[in-house]
Amino acid sequence: MTTKLIMVLIFIITVSTLAQTSIKMTGENAFVKREFIQNSEKFTFAILGDKTTGGVYNWPIFDRAVKEINLLQPDFVVMVGDMIQGTIRDTSILNRMWKEFNAHAEKLDVPLYVLPGNHDISNEVMYDYWNRKIGLRYYSFLHNNSLFILLNTEEYKKTKDGEFGREQLDFVKEQLDANENVNQTFIFFHRPLWYEKDAKHGGNKEWSEIQSWIKNRDVTLFAGHWHNLEFQRIEGNRHIVLSATGGELEEKLFTELGYFHHYTLVTVDKDTSTISYIKPGSIFPEDIANENYINKFENLVKSKTNMTVMGNELKVNSDFTLNNLLDKNISYTLIVNTNDNSSWKFDNNSHAVSLLPEDMHNLNISGTSNIKNSLPFPNIEYAIIIDGEIVEIKSISFTPNNDENWRYPKKVEVIGGFDLGTTKKPQKLEELERLPISNEVSWEMDQKYISTKMDVGFVWQEAEVIDGKIALDKYFERNNFAVGYIKFIVNSDKDQRTLASLRPDNYAKLYLNGEEVLEGFPLKGVPDYPYMFYLDLKKGENSVLIKTADYFGSWYIDFNLLDSQNKIKFLINK
Repeated sequence: MTTKLIMVLIFIITVSTLAQTSIKMTGENAFVKREFIQNSEKFTFAILGDKTTGGVYNWPIFDRAVKEINLLQPDFVVMVGDMIQGTIRDTSILNRMWKEFNAHAEKLDVPLYVLPGNHDISNEVMYDYWNRKIGLRYYSFLHNNSLFILLNTEEYKKTKDGEFGREQLDFVKEQLDANENVNQTFIFFHRPLWYEKDAKHGGNKEWSEIQSWIKNRDVTLFAGHWHNLEFQRIEGNRHIVLSATGGELEEKLFTELGYFHHYTLVTVDKDTSTISYIKPGSIFPEDIANENYINKFENLVKSKTNMTVMGNELKVNSDFTLNNLLDKNISYTLIVNTNDNSSWKFDNNSHAVSLLPEDMHNLNISGTSNIKNSLPFPNIEYAIIIDGEIVEIKSISFTPNNDENWRYPKKVEVIGGFDLGTTKKPQKLEELERLPISNEVSWEMDQKYISTKMDVGFVWQEAEVIDGKIALDKYFERNNFAVGYIKFIVNSDKDQRTLASLRPDNYAKLYLNGEEVLEGFPLKGVPDYPYMFYLDLKKGENSVLIKTADYFGSWYIDFNLLDSQNKIKFLINK
């Protein structure tokens, strides 16, 4: 172990014993200790965004940002949380994750200050680990007469007392009151709690308190979490959600949408500060991804798609509204993709529309097919072209309406959740080989697997289905990185082939009468659209078994069956 690393570990252990408090700003008490650059007139600092879910392939993005920050030589760097993948309880794995992050962060030539994100403190174990190994969960410091407050939005993981908690709110009020004469104030935290969707544990109410304290001050607020950039002003103060720096991100060419990797450079001079977002070769102004522009872009195309049943025929219909809300000319191309094995027919399979600013155009696309030859379903792919550059490509799939032709069981039986055998979402086929969702697993193996679980006390239990959705969270004690099963009976008045749809969160395999009919994509999360497939029902009772797996978050299955004559019945074992 190097002398530098020993000193860093001693510092971390020492700081973790301190109460949450304001600290004296020196390079020696930073997470990454470096000699501090002192300048009383003007200074700069940099901000790093989220790194999580980006995997090993995105470390070069983070490392390049670190190299460029070293060239820019700001006074210090702040990272807005989500340094490690987290979401675990095994401290040995936590040690490895932090060691990996530190190996990259140590390349900085300037001090780095960190605060917790939801991946860094995902549970009580990680909360305690942060206190022991990393340092203060929230703190403040003064630099060149500017106040910096770094907060923790994950207090509820341990205290169950709101995203911030009363103690931390009191700390914020105390720091603001004690530093009324500073030139500027910068507040950092991970989840942007000024949005209600990110404040599910009382944080929005807590944020209202902070908002009332800062409305008459010069304050700039930075958050992360979203992995896309958005700028807005609230009561005169800048509120900025930063994009990722090496985290999982699907970049879009149109930078005004805010979907690009970046780090942030803030230049402070007395009572003014300039903010720039930097990616390789480019520097962008602070309001490039402003809320108004994003809203306009998201409304350039609106569509409503539906599917109806007419006897033995399916009809799909899509209404598009193309609306140029920007100050540039826009071209749209729309293509209907059909498969040669299906019987889908459309009057026109391609459309091209050009619009001047403020122009609008309505377009209808419809087609028909015999039910028995309708798979695979068609989709509509459209592109938005601005100034000769393709800035967005999207695909729209036709999916069943939630009408009287589509039916689902009102009750099913479920069993689970069983340990999936991994603590991370699979990324490669070889990662599936030892898991129960491997494509090598057969009906017989699944039956044996269920039997072994019943031998240790698991039982089938009855579960309700609401609007076709089987919500498994309420029935299984283990929900994250778990596997479970759903079974029911389909009673048909005749031998028939019918359409079915299934949308899992995250993975599903369906057996009909012991034969595999459908397997979803185990390497992905929730599919964008339901899987559409045929069920060849025999007259009488047909057994359906659905195997499902969840990586993390909510766990559900949407299942629907086409029954335009209302003669199919659903049963469970009694």
